[in-house]
Amino acid sequence: MTEEETAARKRRNWALAGALVLFVVLVFTITVLRLTANIAASAG
Repeated sequence: MTEEETAARKRRNWALAGALVLFVVLVFTITVLRLTANIAASAG
């Protein structure tokens, strides 16, 4: 594998890792917001 192909693979891996982290943060944020809304609704 050439140096250029290795660099392209590394960039692709970093992009994939970033997208995965973003997805996890999004799911976590939505979960926290839904839990907060449910707690507020049951308390009131």
